[in-house]
Formats: sequence, structure tokens, C-alpha cells
Amino acid sequence: LYDAHYEHSFVFSLDDLIVNTSNNTVTYTSASYSATENGAGFSYTSPNNTTANQFGTFGDLLDLNIRQFLMPMWGGSDGFDVTEKEPLRNALIGLLLAPGIYAPSITNKLISTAESRKDVLAIIDLENDYTTSAESSATAANRLGAVGDAVSTLKGRNLNSSYACCFYPWIQVADNIAGGQYVWLPPSIAALGAMAKSQASSEVWFAPAGFNRGGLGNLGGRRGPPVIQARQRLDSTERDSLYEVNINPIATFPAEGVVIFGQKTLQAGQSALDRINVRRLLLFLKSKVSAVARNLLFDQNVDSTWARFKSQVNPVLSSVQ
Repeated sequence: LYDAHYEHSFVFSLDDLIVNTSNNTVTYTSASYSATENGAGFSYTSPNNTTANQFGTFGDLLDLNIRQFLMPMWGGSDGFDVTEKEPLRNALIGLLLAPGIYAPSITNKLISTAESRKDVLAIIDLENDYTTSAESSATAANRLGAVGDAVSTLKGRNLNSSYACCFYPWIQVADNIAGGQYVWLPPSIAALGAMAKSQASSEVWFAPAGFNRGGLGNLGGRRGPPVIQARQRLDSTERDSLYEVNINPIATFPAEGVVIFGQKTLQAGQSALDRINVRRLLLFLKSKVSAVARNLLFDQNVDSTWARFKSQVNPVLSSVQ
């Protein structure tokens, strides 16, 4: 039975492929196999297709090198709205954790998830930074964002977590996969690239900032996309204003290029944990010590068990020390 509670599923069949031998194109047309009028087009394998040089079998399709297909997805809860330039824009989403998503409902969830798990560092993007053309129809100059607005908005949120951090502003890279086309990326991507590059050359507990380890260059390493510029060139006053509210500036220097110039977490009070490298050190140690402890779980609480624990943990602590 069919009523308002049911809908037909999309079914793909090789029997509904129409092959145009004049221009070597293949298209899927629903019900073309069972078509009875040539005006609607007959599929390549349809018994009703008597057009010269077109009727064939599945084997003939393979001989024509028809081996893979592309199918767009749209509508419903499993696809994107093709009428939207950016189907993941902030006004449309309910819950999504991804770079470029700056809606407080989402970034707050990201922070609370990191807080509850206590084994990850959240990197959030901010409101009042650069707004893409998919989010606004304003001119590029009016979508640039302002340091003062970003600072005041973040202060109003009263965030306080050593398991989260944020950066400002967006950066531009050359897409080395798509022919070097210039692309704007949110600052969370820049931060992730700096951390990856720093960790590859040193350790997780070294600060991913400054000229030695915070220079973006090729994002994430020598094979990454080259960073062209930051969306805004921050002066020293703007950098200080951002850093005072725990926003890590992405600065531009004439000789050094684009550099991550801060490594604060979003912890409000001053302590060792208001630094990214310290939080990442503790996350690293927790991971290593937990792996040892899991293997000793439910063993007898005796000296020999503690000795086994220490023999495996002490080398980790010593290497960090």
C-alpha cells in the first residue's frame, strides 16, 4: 500500500543505462529498460531497443569500459540540499563537530565533550572572524571580521576549560591537489597543522607556537599545502588584545611569514594548564599510563603487581623528564 507514510526507494540497475555511441556518454534513466516508446529512450539492454549498434548485453557494457558510476545524494537526512551553496552552513546545522563551524551551540558541545572524555583537546573556531560567501551575501570587505568583535563575543561566553583552545584569524593555502587553487581555511585547521608539524619535529609537550615550531609554511609538513597568507594582518596591539582573552593569534611577519603566536588554552585562571603544551603533555601521559594500567586491571594489589606497573611506567616518565 502507498500513502503519505511511504515513499519509493531509489533503485539502481544496469538494465536502465542508456548508451549514446555518438558521443560516448552513458546515463542512468529510470524505467528505460521497460520503456515501450522510443521517445523516452531505451536502455542498452532493453529487448525493445532495436536501434542499430545499441542493443547489447551486460558483457557488452563491460567491453565499453562501463565499470563505475557516480550518483548524487540529496534531500532527506542522509544527503545535502543541492540548492544550498554550503549545506553545512551554521544556520542549517543541529549538531556537527567540524572545522569552520563556529555556532556556540556546536562549539560548546565540542568543549563539553572534551571535558567529559578528558582524553582530547578541542580546537574551536570563533564567531566574528571571517565569514564565507556561503554564510553571507555581504561584500568580502564586510565579511572580514574584526578583532574587537571576536574578543568581546568570546569574553561574553565566559568559557573556562583547559581541554579547549582557539585561534584567530583564517588562513589561505594553495590547494596542491587541485592545481594550486587558493582556498581559505578556518584557524582550527592552521592550529592542527602547527601541532602536527611541531610533534613531528619534537614532542607533544613542546609549544606548537613561535618561529621555531609555530611557523606554518607547508601546513602540517613539507607535503602539506603551502600557506599563502592570513586573512588579516594583526598588529602587536591586536595580538595582545586577543591573547589577553586566551585567543591565540595567527600573526604575519615580513621575514618569517605566517606564524602561530600563542598557545593558551581556554582556562580562565592562571596555572600550568592554561598552556596547550602542558595539557597535551598530560593527555599523552594519561594515554600511556592508562595503557599499562589496563593490562594490570584486577591483578592482586601486592608488591609484585606494583613493581610490574612501575617497571612499565617509569621509562615513559623518564623519557619525558
